[in-house]
Formats: sequence, C-alpha cells, structure tokens
Amino acid sequence: MGRRSTTNGDASPSVALVREAIKTLGLTQTEVAAASGLTKDHLSRILLGKVSFPRSRDTLHALSSALKLDPLVFTEYRQQLQVLPESTRRLIAHLKAKEITEGEWIQRIVPAYSEGHLQLLLRGGTPFPKEPADIELLARAADADPMIFMEYLPLDTWRDRLHTAAMRALSEPEAQSFIQALDAMAHWLRRSQDNVTDFSERLLQYFLRKTFESSPARDPVMEDALSYLPPYEQYQPATQKLLRAFFDQQLTIEALVSKTGLPADDLFAVFNGQLQLKPGDFATRVSEALGLDSASLFEETSWRKF
Repeated sequence: MGRRSTTNGDASPSVALVREAIKTLGLTQTEVAAASGLTKDHLSRILLGKVSFPRSRDTLHALSSALKLDPLVFTEYRQQLQVLPESTRRLIAHLKAKEITEGEWIQRIVPAYSEGHLQLLLRGGTPFPKEPADIELLARAADADPMIFMEYLPLDTWRDRLHTAAMRALSEPEAQSFIQALDAMAHWLRRSQDNVTDFSERLLQYFLRKTFESSPARDPVMEDALSYLPPYEQYQPATQKLLRAFFDQQLTIEALVSKTGLPADDLFAVFNGQLQLKPGDFATRVSEALGLDSASLFEETSWRKF
C-alpha cells in the first residue's frame, strides 16, 4: 500500500515554512534534498502536499538543519516532543539550551550505557531511569542538576530546596514574600504529562530563576536546577510583554485557550520561546485577551526586572 496522500488544503503548515526557507536561502529542491537525506522526488511531493510532512525526529532535524531553521518551528516536531516522557523532554530542552548535541551527550556517557540504548531513551522508546545514580550520570553529561528530572526527587523535597535557596539568596523580607508566593501557587507545581500544567511549572520556574539572578547572592544549586529553561535574552520583546501580563494575572494556558480560542500547542510554543511571535490575528487575539494594546505590542521595548 502506498503512502497516504494529502490535498493542498490539508497540507501541514510546516510545508509553507519549508517553501519560505528555500526561497529565502535561494536554494534549489535538489540542494535541500541532498542536505536533508531526502530524495528530490519525495521532497517535491511533500511540498506539493501529496504525502504527509515527515514526523521522524531524525528527518525533521536533518531538514531543519538544511534550511537553517530550529526544528521546533515544525508542528510535527513539537508533537513528537509532547508525546515523550516529561523528563526526556526536559533533557532535550536542556541540551538545546546548553548547545550540547545529542551525539555529544551520548558519547559522554558511553560505555556506561550503550549508544543504542541512549538513542532509544531520547526517542521515548525506553522509560527514563529511576535509580538516582543513573539519573546523576545522565545529568552530568548534560551539564545539568539531576533535580530537574521528576524521577530524581519528590516534589515536596524540590520545594524545600527552593525555600532553602531563597533564604540564602534573598534578604529575609524578600525571602518570606517569595515563599508565600510559591506556596500560594503550589497548584502550578504539580508534575504531569499535561501541557497546561507543565507550562505553568516552567513559567513559574522561569520567573524564580530571574529572581535569583537579580539578587546579590546567586545560589548555584537553584541556578543549575532551572538552567534548562530558555535564556531570558532569547525571548523577543513582544513575547516578554505577553509573559509579564500572563504572569501578573496568574493565568494558565487553559484559561488563555478559553479566552482566545487558539490551540494550546501554539500558545505553549510562543510563550515558551520556541516560536517567534509575528503581527497578525494570533498576536491580536492573545494581546486583547491579556488586556494589552496589540498595536504597541511590537514596539522594541523590554522589561528587565519583575
């Protein structure tokens, strides 16, 4: 049986991204096919919407590399990440933030684990380790604190470490305010596979990270534990404004979906810095839902401290 055909009307939005990148870079389909490992015929059929857009992470990596794109711009790539175990997603995000390739990470661990087993782990084909020593090994190879992985410590222990770090890094009044805010938002710290909950945890950790970075004393444990998040400077000013309003109103992605009618996956990708926000209906609907002036959203201003 042949591959499932699609019509142009059903084509993935990733097709338009590939076409635009090819045009921008001045490449030919032959050049892109050679660089990505696809045949020219297969690439042509993808661009015509005659076959489904690739879903293999390896193929999407190769295609994005050939087009000088972040693979996260592809809907299919984000979907592949979302079905992975939470700790595997965190590992991949951390490697990306640290600019460590998956191949380099694997070689740092071999021969303690086989290369095949580690590749399977990165693709969700085997459960994430549960033994502390194994998690510490994987974390060291990723320049990460093992505490970022949910199998390593119970949530209560993780929160206790946040409290301790706050008391060391901030003045006593600041630390007490911080702890009160953390406790008031404890429902955002539930670890699960759900995108809404996961986003809320990541967002809160991001703001916690900035709190510590702006304090006189930097706590290395806290800094390492949150280092898998996108660096603050990578967020575009328009996204920063949305994040500030989102956080001030203590919303969830679920609430914003209800207000805007936009897909949770797309909101998640923009708010987590994976996709660039552009003027248009999407930005207008989100800004209006947050009570912002959409016309001024893309003015080149930014805020530095919350």
